[in-house]
Amino acid sequence: VRHPHVVEVYQYGEHAGRPFLAMEHLPGGTLRDAPAADPRAAAGLMAKVADGVAAAHAQGIVHRDLKPGNVLLDSAGEPKVTDFG
Repeated sequence: VRHPHVVEVYQYGEHAGRPFLAMEHLPGGTLRDAPAADPRAAAGLMAKVADGVAAAHAQGIVHRDLKPGNVLLDSAGEPKVTDFG
């Protein structure tokens, strides 16, 4: 899924019998750990998360475990959904 609010996966595969994912680095932590924002800012973040999830759904991908810990933040505080299982 290529969307500004979905974590980009660069490569996936198996090495030495173990699966791996190479994804973009997001140093901002998770939404769970983010400082409390005013209601308008929080609504804006959630609208971006919803757009990312909708892009995945449009490609037939269902998240099944959407929670604040599965939303990573980039260095600018922009949210990106991850862990689609």
